[in-house]
Amino acid sequence: MAPTMPESTGVGGTGGTSPTAAGGAGGAPDDPAPAAGGVPAGGAGGMDSMPTPGGSGICAAGESYGDPLEGMGAVMEIGPPTQGPMTYFAFIEGPVWIASLGTLFFSDNASSPAEVIWKLVPPSTTPELFMEASGSNGLAVDANDQLILADQRAKRITRVDPTTAMVTDTLVPAGNYQPNDLQMRSDGNLYFTDPNSAGRGFYRVSPAGEVTGPLLDVNAPNGVVLSPDENTLYVGDVQNREIRTFALASDGAVDTASGTLFATTQGATLDGMAVDCAGNIYAGTANGVEVFSPSGDALGVVPTGESSNATFGGSDRRTLYVTSRSVLKAVTLAVPGLPD
Repeated sequence: MAPTMPESTGVGGTGGTSPTAAGGAGGAPDDPAPAAGGVPAGGAGGMDSMPTPGGSGICAAGESYGDPLEGMGAVMEIGPPTQGPMTYFAFIEGPVWIASLGTLFFSDNASSPAEVIWKLVPPSTTPELFMEASGSNGLAVDANDQLILADQRAKRITRVDPTTAMVTDTLVPAGNYQPNDLQMRSDGNLYFTDPNSAGRGFYRVSPAGEVTGPLLDVNAPNGVVLSPDENTLYVGDVQNREIRTFALASDGAVDTASGTLFATTQGATLDGMAVDCAGNIYAGTANGVEVFSPSGDALGVVPTGESSNATFGGSDRRTLYVTSRSVLKAVTLAVPGLPD
């Protein structure tokens, strides 16, 4: 029997039950709250909501949050489909949630003969092949809920319609870089990383399409995310296991002189990251998803095992989806998170 998708407190729905907690950080108790979400179908908006990429409006201004790992649910594993044109995950990456579609998208950046994109529409636990020959590694979402692809094969960044899988625009033309991970700000600024190629560094692309970089202030930049107020850029160094922060100007320009060491992970292979509404940072490592407070203090680990990347999804954005090589994992947490 297929496992049931994790649900947590929803927005405007009824029914469902929160999963039983599996210890969490410091032996957190079971979450007794009943769910009210059903199939994820977008967040709750409103004038008091924090502006975030993709227009989720899920982070309410002025709301305080507690321990993000308290009452953590059991980690659920989701494998590839057992039938169809592709029945394996080689190395999955770049998960993003599009609230208006209630759908998770993620890449397989090592599938053969070319990279593909999968989608998962909860409560189903069977991923569907969305786009073949995508060339994609990391994914992001723009303010119009369109997919943004780091096309590692063609060394460019494109925009793709999430309903048709058609490429609709090239945001960054092919160049001397190999885009790995990326993040779009709500004003159209785009940030992407390249940890390996001749164009190694991280980059900013203005809303007008002007490319700045490579910025060489991080040795091997991989994961990249924004703070909830979009004024700080976090860039992960996959080789040194360091997360560094950079202040952003009002126009989105990176103040490289402001670069500061934010945290160092315990697990190797620091990869992709996610951010919740409280500003906590979730970093995919060999140990699982390591969680840091906005001040850089270690809060604990989501026990997903070796993890490449993460994003928040579900109707209330409290489900953390984690790509972990050949398995997708999902776990409900206490604090809602931002889109990627």
